[in-house]
Amino acid sequence: MNLSYQKRFSLLEAHNFRCIYCKEYIRFKDLEIDHIIPKYLLLKPIEHQKIIKDYGLDENFDIEDYINLLPAHDWCNRTKKRLVFDKGAALYYINIARSTAQKAREIERRILNSLSSDKWLLKIGSAIENNIISKEDLNNLMKHFDSTEKDRYEPIVVSFSINLYHNENQFEDLSSVQVYDFLEKELMNYLNSIIDGKFYYTESSYRNGEVISVRLAFAQLDFEKLEKFSLRNWEIMEVNYYSEIYSDYS
Repeated sequence: MNLSYQKRFSLLEAHNFRCIYCKEYIRFKDLEIDHIIPKYLLLKPIEHQKIIKDYGLDENFDIEDYINLLPAHDWCNRTKKRLVFDKGAALYYINIARSTAQKAREIERRILNSLSSDKWLLKIGSAIENNIISKEDLNNLMKHFDSTEKDRYEPIVVSFSINLYHNENQFEDLSSVQVYDFLEKELMNYLNSIIDGKFYYTESSYRNGEVISVRLAFAQLDFEKLEKFSLRNWEIMEVNYYSEIYSDYS
């Protein structure tokens, strides 16, 4: 089973968007999740249990937990893949994973809380309409919320990109501007069809004759919906918090 978008994003942010091996920045598009103790060992229970015992790990050590997961570029992880680290190397990387596991869990919890907020707004609105609570009661309740909780509602910025080389034969009769406009409109229409929440441009799209890059901010991004993204030749290049990209967020 593949890890969810929110879990992958949480792991990546917990490690400051850096590859565990080369230490360079990772774009979301290039992210691979490395299982320190390889996942395929779950299909080999005898070998799996031997490694767990020999390495001194808890018998309930969860291969899919953050303590066994690290972010890597796909090309950095390519040479490792099914390799089983020796005990010293494995414990070294597991200790790194353990040091960020709690932070990753908190980020994931923040994302999940954000996803559920829309449902609560609907319930609160219904309660006001039916005189179950008054607006004054609601205002008094809101005063008790800690202002530090605001970051859980910070917009998520997603960068999309398309290589025009893959589409050049399709638009032979159109000008470059018409092609750009058509492809961007196609992206907007598609996102509206799979994502319920609002989104907006954070800056003008980048067009250089070879690629189009579009950055959009999502107020309440449902990562499960984003996981369904599949639009011909368009790719998700980056997923990040607004404040990580733009300094004007407060």
